[in-house]
Amino acid sequence: MSAMSLPPWLWQDPTPLYKTSQYITRDPLNPRRFVQVFQSIPVLEPLYTEFEKKFNVKESYRIIRDNTWLPIIATILYLSFMIEGRKYVERRKLEGKGPVNLGRFPAFWNAFLASFSILGTLRVVPHLLFMFTHKNFRGTVCEPPDTAGYGDGAAGMWVMLFTVSKVFELVDTMILVLKGKDPMFLHW
Repeated sequence: MSAMSLPPWLWQDPTPLYKTSQYITRDPLNPRRFVQVFQSIPVLEPLYTEFEKKFNVKESYRIIRDNTWLPIIATILYLSFMIEGRKYVERRKLEGKGPVNLGRFPAFWNAFLASFSILGTLRVVPHLLFMFTHKNFRGTVCEPPDTAGYGDGAAGMWVMLFTVSKVFELVDTMILVLKGKDPMFLHW
C-alpha cells in the first residue's frame, strides 16, 4: 500500500501543506511556513503538546546568545572540579573514608537523563524520517533549521533542549569523580 492510498487521517502529502501550514518561522526578515510531523500524520497530533507545536526558538536563542558567559563559567567550574574533586577524593581515601557515598542520586540522575534522551529521540527522529518522505538528502540535512522544522515547533524545541542539556551532562563526570573513579578521555 503506497502513501498515496492511505486514508487522510493516517497520511497527508506534506508538499501542499507547506502553502497552508499555520506554523510560520518568527524570522522578521524571512518568515517561512514549515510542516511538522503531526500535520502529515494526523493520528500523532494528540501526542504533541500545544507548547511544543507553537515553540518559538527565538527567545531561547536570545537567552543563549546574550549569556555567552554561562558555558565559559560552566567549563571553568567543570575543569576545576575535575582537578580539585580528584584531590578531595584522594584526601578522603588517605583518611580512610573512601569515595563519597552518593546514595541513589546517580541512579536517579541517569534515569532522568535517559528519559530525557528517549523523549527527545521520539520527537526528532520521526521528524527526520518525515523529512525524507518529501525532500531529498540535501534538502533534509543541509537546509536551514527553521525551514526544515528543526528551529521552531516540536522538533526545534527538542533540538534546542538537547543542545542545552550538554551542560547538565557534566554532572555525570562529577558523579564519577566523587565515586573515586577515573573519568575516561571523553569526559575531559
